[in-house]
Amino acid sequence: MFAVWITTLFLLDAARGGEVCYKRLGCFTDSPPWSGIPGRELAGLPRSPEAVNTNFFLYTRDNPMKYQRISATNPSTIKASNFRTNRKTRFIIHGHLAGADLPWITDICRLMFHIEDVNCILTDWTGGSSGLYTEAVNNVRIVGAELVYLVNLLEKEYGYCPANIHFIGHSLGAHAAGEAGRRKPGIGRITGLDPAGPLFQYTPTTVRLDPSDAKFVDVIHTHAGHLFFDFAPGILQTSGHLDFYPNGGKKMPGCKQLRVPPATRDINDLMRAYRFVGCGHKRSLRYYAESIITPNGFVGYQCETYRAFVLGDCFPCPEEGCPLMGHYADKFSHKTEKEEQKVYLNTGSSPPYARWRKQIYVRVSAPEIMKANIDVALTGTNGIRKKYTIDKGTFKPGNTYWNNVDTEISGNISKVEFLWKKHLGHADRGCMGAEEVTIISGENGNVETTFITHGFGSTAKEGWVVEMCLRLLEVENINCIAVDWEDGAKGTYISAVNNIRVVGAEVAYFIKTLQNISSYSPSEIHLIGHSLGAHTAGEAGRRTRGIRRVTGLDPAGPYFEGTPPEVRLDPTDADFVDVIHSNAAHFPVAGLGIYNTSGHLDFYPNGGSVMPGCTDSNAEMKQSNFEPLLADLAVIGVCHHSRSHEFYFESILYPDGYLGYPCETYKSFESGDCFPCPQEGCPMMGHYADRFPEKLQRVDQKYFLNTAADPPFTTWRQKVFVKLSGVKRTRGDINLIFHDTKGNTKEYEIDSGKLSQDEVYTKYLDVEIHPKNTTKIEFLWNKSIFTLLWARLGAETVTIIHGEDGHRSTFCGRGTVTYGVPQLLTPC
Repeated sequence: MFAVWITTLFLLDAARGGEVCYKRLGCFTDSPPWSGIPGRELAGLPRSPEAVNTNFFLYTRDNPMKYQRISATNPSTIKASNFRTNRKTRFIIHGHLAGADLPWITDICRLMFHIEDVNCILTDWTGGSSGLYTEAVNNVRIVGAELVYLVNLLEKEYGYCPANIHFIGHSLGAHAAGEAGRRKPGIGRITGLDPAGPLFQYTPTTVRLDPSDAKFVDVIHTHAGHLFFDFAPGILQTSGHLDFYPNGGKKMPGCKQLRVPPATRDINDLMRAYRFVGCGHKRSLRYYAESIITPNGFVGYQCETYRAFVLGDCFPCPEEGCPLMGHYADKFSHKTEKEEQKVYLNTGSSPPYARWRKQIYVRVSAPEIMKANIDVALTGTNGIRKKYTIDKGTFKPGNTYWNNVDTEISGNISKVEFLWKKHLGHADRGCMGAEEVTIISGENGNVETTFITHGFGSTAKEGWVVEMCLRLLEVENINCIAVDWEDGAKGTYISAVNNIRVVGAEVAYFIKTLQNISSYSPSEIHLIGHSLGAHTAGEAGRRTRGIRRVTGLDPAGPYFEGTPPEVRLDPTDADFVDVIHSNAAHFPVAGLGIYNTSGHLDFYPNGGSVMPGCTDSNAEMKQSNFEPLLADLAVIGVCHHSRSHEFYFESILYPDGYLGYPCETYKSFESGDCFPCPQEGCPMMGHYADRFPEKLQRVDQKYFLNTAADPPFTTWRQKVFVKLSGVKRTRGDINLIFHDTKGNTKEYEIDSGKLSQDEVYTKYLDVEIHPKNTTKIEFLWNKSIFTLLWARLGAETVTIIHGEDGHRSTFCGRGTVTYGVPQLLTPC
């Protein structure tokens, strides 16, 4: 009873605390729940904003190595920076005593720039986090208030939407993010990386990170427990919509398990000691960083307990899929259906940490009962070979034995080896084999299946269909099925047109069989068809409801253009239909492809009819001449027609290289009427078209882009403004030269003829060098025969607007150069 009275008196005394107010940030109290409650026996108030000294360091693709300091109290720093309102903004917020980790944390920004164009802001509050842990806990509220002060300014002055903001906080930084979200409703996402536990665990939601702090809150627990019992600094309780517990969330493989010295019971001493050995706590940062560049590598399984996960009770993923731990957690369609969803997975002990969970079943073949160990060695398509134990003990012939395996192999399995070793003392030497080995991938018990169908006069036994399957297997784990109808595609074009209905029916029958024997869902199926094969895919989709996606690669035009949708590919044939037109033409010009829109997204590269790099022509013809011309495909554009599947093939490895712009006509696109991309972004032509969030907003959406003449065909559209310096007037041509990291150069003419300092020369360029790989840009001019020999020109400024997001890059030239001599341009 005496102990109870002491505790009560202590709490009452703490509850009588004070208040401190700051002009910009408001007032802060140490009344409950901020102190004086069970689990938060804390005294004191936050230090001043000046003492905490919260700084915001901006990194972008334009300045990936050197930060720009921005400040809400000095708005001109934002205006002068590379901050862009058409980008998502991600704040990274460190925790207690994190000074030495800041350079490493900054690398997270640079990893993001590999896959997205964002404003990445490191929130540095080392002034408030470098002292005692209890003081840093109080200072968290100042950091949260500073974050909101900046967000409010961005919203007021720039119209920036809070839904585009993502706070990523580690340890105490997670609760700082939560405090910001509590103060500012509408924040898009908060990610808590092993949120601090001491003085936060089991406290009211006002005090700590919780699901109400943002539209979506995801949490990674890597050293969760109780400080005084487990020497664990992370919070154990669920704190978000999705709470990930890798390896159970308490002990990370590769980290030594720590024990608390019995004499050490002071929270500040413990947290200071943990700082030097905090391997598990920091793993949340490492996992998140790796997840950025490994988008399918951290699949989590929704279970009530880690034991249930280990036993395989929640394997494989359900039909709606599983969430991904880390950067791509927000891609999970059911992420906010309820709060406190527990998710489990295992990782490796050293980088790369990502693992892919599989169940392996082995049916044993042996002449008698054997005592042994049985293993399976798996080799992936990437050449990685790893051995895994399936079982140990006594094995009966014909019985099946299984185990859950977390493998380093991300793609398809190219080779399986059965290994066994008899137990010591087993009298008979014997022999044993595997009658059958079955491997089930957990990330999707039914992996996606892609059917690829060729067109008229072609085959799937060799050539582009086989090459595309192999390319797809390089980037994802799928079943790739080449649909060969070579016999039906021979002969006359008209007979092949009639035969596509049979081929479509065969594909539909195959899909129906998969449904019957393995409950395979049509939502896992992607049909890709070229030319007549596109309409074959449409026929299969018409017969099978619920197909996820159909991609038409220059769907055949003759006998399909202008026909009812039942006859040809159209948007009702799948949940999503995308089309690439590469040899479309209006009669009487002969083109092998259909001209009219046929999907949700219709892409018209280079206008959709004539492809750069192709020398064959589109002839004019009469209706009666279809067959003679089609019998000689080279006459009427087989190169143009084939470009559609060549573009798709290259797009698999270039996820951002085929950006399509929404326009009504190619002429409007060329004129720049639909440049840059709108706020919702632009879709990617090819393999990644289904990532466009607006893809199903309506049917018949037209998108235009230009490509290069040679593989990989990728270009990035830019609008260039050149202001000259030097002689006032002359004649000649002006050019820009782009250099990349591999030593490649590309030169583009901006203008020619009369040149004047009074003009700004503008041109839309489709640059074949990726902006992020551009190492330098040079200005070059060439004189005409009428130009004075001593004339000198230079680029005073060159401004480039990037089409994907509208951001500007400005370069300056020093002085002038004579004709034929490149002038180096530097950012200004």
